[in-house]
Amino acid sequence: MRIWVDSSGGPLALVPAEALHEWTGVNGADYDAACAVESFGVIRFGKRPVGIDCLG
Repeated sequence: MRIWVDSSGGPLALVPAEALHEWTGVNGADYDAACAVESFGVIRFGKRPVGIDCLG
């Protein structure tokens, strides 16, 4: 079995490579917005939407 994604917790954010410089992560509001997603969702940060998957 191939493992595609692994996490030790927290939300999994699918951020396009060209948008990584806009993602503030735990140092800004982006992480709080991602944590507010209860299952699957999309949040906006910077100039674009980002897919969020909260497993747990």
